[in-house]
Amino acid sequence: MAGLSALASQDERLALEQGKGVPPNPPKPLADAIARGRAENKPVILLRIPEDPEARHRPGHVMIYLVNAETEEIPEVLSEVILICVESATIREHVPGAAPMHTVILLDAQGKALDGKAFDFTDGWAALPGTIRTLAHGSEGLRLKNRAGARGDPELQGNGAIEAVILRPVACSPSTSIPQLPRTVPGRT
Repeated sequence: MAGLSALASQDERLALEQGKGVPPNPPKPLADAIARGRAENKPVILLRIPEDPEARHRPGHVMIYLVNAETEEIPEVLSEVILICVESATIREHVPGAAPMHTVILLDAQGKALDGKAFDFTDGWAALPGTIRTLAHGSEGLRLKNRAGARGDPELQGNGAIEAVILRPVACSPSTSIPQLPRTVPGRT
């Protein structure tokens, strides 16, 4: 998404004033993530790419390391969300309500920041799955329960069970669209 923030017009920048809503033309990967989140009833979580050239690759490196760690928790957590790394400038211009200190940001269905956490990708990397889960589930699991209710899924409503998807690392460049994950779990219809 590097460089896409420069494509925003002055009118779009002004639309970010409090209460003005989401600019009409977010970059395609961000728009795709928001649309996919709505379609799949999944929260969209942004990982802010730092502007510091020395630190800008840390969020991606942490994600690749965690996916390759082959723990049960990682695929489980990542299957619950739509996750995308986004440049800080793009967040400033296209995500109303995102606090500058938040590096992990939860979006609502319209693409506005709903919640966020400051996260240390250098020393706190092992806590990222828990941070993602906390944002996705909300206080006392309220967001998870609301999504389950919206899906009408009695299995999720009753016990908070999660559909796990095995993730495979995908080579991506800043111009690559969001990789599509399987929409169903083998053995389930």
